[in-house]
Amino acid sequence: MFTLPIGSATSLLEQFGRQLRGEYKGGFEEGLLVLDNDIGKGRLRAVNLPDDLSTLIYDVTFYRDLTFRLSGEESRPLFFLFCLEGYFYHHYESQKELRRVSKLQNVILSGSSENRSIIRIPADTKLKISVIWLLRTRLEPRNGSPAPRTTQKLVHILEGMNGKASYFGSLRPATARYVSVLIDNTKPGVVGRLLTEAAILNILASQLDHYRKTIRNEPSDAPLGESEIGKILELGNEIVGHLDRDYTVGGLSVKSGLNPKKLQAGFRYLYGSSVSNFIRDARLERARELLETRGMNVSEAVYAVGLSSRSYFTKAFKERYGIRPSDLLARLKS
Repeated sequence: MFTLPIGSATSLLEQFGRQLRGEYKGGFEEGLLVLDNDIGKGRLRAVNLPDDLSTLIYDVTFYRDLTFRLSGEESRPLFFLFCLEGYFYHHYESQKELRRVSKLQNVILSGSSENRSIIRIPADTKLKISVIWLLRTRLEPRNGSPAPRTTQKLVHILEGMNGKASYFGSLRPATARYVSVLIDNTKPGVVGRLLTEAAILNILASQLDHYRKTIRNEPSDAPLGESEIGKILELGNEIVGHLDRDYTVGGLSVKSGLNPKKLQAGFRYLYGSSVSNFIRDARLERARELLETRGMNVSEAVYAVGLSSRSYFTKAFKERYGIRPSDLLARLKS
């Protein structure tokens, strides 16, 4: 058994790669571990989201039983697990009972210094898993600033668990489609990043919705029909493909045949944000890509993604990525 420290997804995956002797490549926001040796074969991907959410995605088969301990529980992590394919086991260090995490099961785990998690993965089992976590210490104000909105919304989950360390729910097939998108997404650049972020947020939303309705005995419902989902996907692809154009909710509503209320609901359902925030995030993600890979300066990137105000771009970029675009360029050149 070996130990993995809980922190960002990329740092955890990098250390996981050392234990598995795999090939790791990545940076701060994303990392990829390719495994093809006597330990196993497949891919593990790490994604860090802006609101202090970390995600580890398994698409791998291990050729031997694997057991590891998660350390850093003093940060009181909260895990959301969903197994699309295969199964594995979990137990706390202070307990001996193994709990099986089955295919399509919704599981929430709460960690503390008294409750370190032990994960046991059986040999020769094809695994497709998403693990999303946040550190509850991040929910506390930092330097006088409140925690991000996304993580603040999770406080009610901690309260709702009523001191319980874990929640092993019933099967949740609806979450499977988002996990499938997350695992199968291989698109590069801004499109791939936005699909990844949307899938992660939808997985989390689906698991939270299932948990809430389970403890309240409420029925679940779908906000959009299949044809409406298709229209929203088409709009999202068009926006990302033509970021230099001007877009309004009214214009997109006419184009899709969906009223503005349904349009906004559709974007929140599929992409986890309003129409305007989706467009802003797509432009910022594309601009970051242009700065990092195309050698553009800040003004060129601003123009290329359909923005006119460099000061607005700089402010929004720093809010999303924690660094000014000019400082990013300086770092890349150093």
